[in-house]
Amino acid sequence: MEKEIKNNKEAGEIQIGQTISYHDMANPYHEGIIVKIKDTSNKFLLFGGNGSMEKINQEAIVIFPDNWHKTQVPTNNIRTNEYAGFRLEDKPPLSQEEVDRIVSEYERMQPILEEQRKKSFEEKQKQEEEQRKKHRQEHPYLIKQEDSNLSGYALGAKNLKIELKKAFPDIKFSVKSESYAGGCSIHVNWVDGPSREAVEKYANKYQEGSFDGMNDLYTYSDQVWSDVFGGAKYVFCDREITEETAMNIAEGISEYNGHRFNGDLCADVDPDEPFREIGRWWDVVWKFTSDKDLTNFTGVEPIDCDCGQWPNDFFRIKGD
Repeated sequence: MEKEIKNNKEAGEIQIGQTISYHDMANPYHEGIIVKIKDTSNKFLLFGGNGSMEKINQEAIVIFPDNWHKTQVPTNNIRTNEYAGFRLEDKPPLSQEEVDRIVSEYERMQPILEEQRKKSFEEKQKQEEEQRKKHRQEHPYLIKQEDSNLSGYALGAKNLKIELKKAFPDIKFSVKSESYAGGCSIHVNWVDGPSREAVEKYANKYQEGSFDGMNDLYTYSDQVWSDVFGGAKYVFCDREITEETAMNIAEGISEYNGHRFNGDLCADVDPDEPFREIGRWWDVVWKFTSDKDLTNFTGVEPIDCDCGQWPNDFFRIKGD
């Protein structure tokens, strides 16, 4: 059984008219007003996955005037000195007349906000349909979802391979897809050839969203492309650098620099100066080539540079 509390004194520490705020790492700061407090029974609040369970005796109805959102909060979830979450602000309570005015304005705004949401939804649908039509017209060589019996992630892998073959005709790409309990993914692998950034220009269109590790949440973003041509939750791009190419790069850098390469890619670049922490030759090659196109690689040559980050600012790929 629930009973609305109308008198501030009956409410105890949490009172009608008081200001509470809410914010966390994923949400901006908002201030709301407690407009009702209700007694409740047979409800419990669990603090954290392994936290304690508390009985809820009262719940506060809170209206946030900045966006006219209303929520229901257990009063024992409202803290006084918390950095984030629901926090009781040190402000004098509003009068009942002011509270009634906020409630009245909230009720007046609801049909207006609902109409705005409806128009925004319809406009978004219209824009997405126009974008789908544009994608179909501009990419007639790709297979569309409505013309295929493949799963979305398998179709995405197939279309991505078509795009990569068209963009980089001299490079052999392995594009595979898979599904598992947590979703699905597409994996792209190739040897030498274009940089990962160049490949991701095409591959990123097939990823449907991103994972927020801070909040342990996967967020879907613009899925218009994947709606038409397929896609997956995750798309991974990995370029392999052959040992021959790595050896040639290490030898080229060594030829124009004081660091001696002895033919061992696992050896430290400068063992006589350990505090410089340059790393192994493999590490140097990997860092140097991260943004380089190796499709027509023939060697390394120096750049006229007085200062910068070694080796990236001091060398370039021949013919680059």
